[in-house]
Amino acid sequence: MGEKIDKVLNVIGRYNMIIKYLIAFIVILLLVNHVQSKEDLLPVLYGFQYNKLLPAFILLALHIGSLLLLWVVIVRNAYRVNMPFKLLFHSFFGGRTLGFITPGQLGDLLKGMFFISGKRLEGTSVSILFSIYNSLIRIFIGIFAYIYIYRKYSISNFNNNFLMITCVLTIVLLVILYIFFFNNHLFKSKIELISILKKQIINTSASYFLLFIILAIIANLLSGLAFLTVLSGFDNNKIDLDGFMAFEAALFSLALFPITPSGMGFREGFRVYFFSIIGCNSAAVLSASLIVFSLNIVLPALIGLSSLKYLLNNLDS
Repeated sequence: MGEKIDKVLNVIGRYNMIIKYLIAFIVILLLVNHVQSKEDLLPVLYGFQYNKLLPAFILLALHIGSLLLLWVVIVRNAYRVNMPFKLLFHSFFGGRTLGFITPGQLGDLLKGMFFISGKRLEGTSVSILFSIYNSLIRIFIGIFAYIYIYRKYSISNFNNNFLMITCVLTIVLLVILYIFFFNNHLFKSKIELISILKKQIINTSASYFLLFIILAIIANLLSGLAFLTVLSGFDNNKIDLDGFMAFEAALFSLALFPITPSGMGFREGFRVYFFSIIGCNSAAVLSASLIVFSLNIVLPALIGLSSLKYLLNNLDS
């Protein structure tokens, strides 16, 4: 068992993981100190309306359910057979757990590790597809949200920020292309992965593609509504277009900086920034973000611990 754990940790990168967590905690401490300098956090937390937790929990459960359904449909469409639900369940929640200890959305790409030996490359390809559909929604809605907020609230440095985002996206794309295509060490397996991915995309019908997009949009909107519901518990009622745009802008910004595990620290920072633009209390936004983090990230990661046991019991390569 110990050797298998070492294999998983080697995939993730033990020291790299420690550094990422250190960065996350530093960012959180700086953010808390920044918000605390403006307003005491404790009275804001004590004033939370706990009756908002149940509807937020239901919305997040529906959000997770939508993502699980998206994962099941994508896998079964790619394989053209009914994969065991046990495998799909463990790969989904195990990926959420791995996402808790890996930068950005990398956990989504590690779902393929749960597939049997000889099928993990195909599983990784399906994981990439799952991440692509979710990322497409974040990018398109996020860009629109950026334009909406910066135009409506007359942010003077809109053009500079938009140019910076474009540059960052270009650099990230170039780095990914370099790593993916010019790292000779894994060149052969990457070519095979691209071939499998291309085949899976070509074999996806228009109706299935539309279904994937709809499920990704539903999951995205449910997540936003859950956060705004929790935020309303701090007397910051922004369940409107402005609130959704601020949420999407923060989500898009987080996708540009996949640095810390599950985006810890950066997620909260972006939310405080964008929601402060639309007039929300920074302490309330930070508190709401931490509550949603515990429900949407930590809780599914804890559920996925049993899935990691399933992975370790079946990890033979």
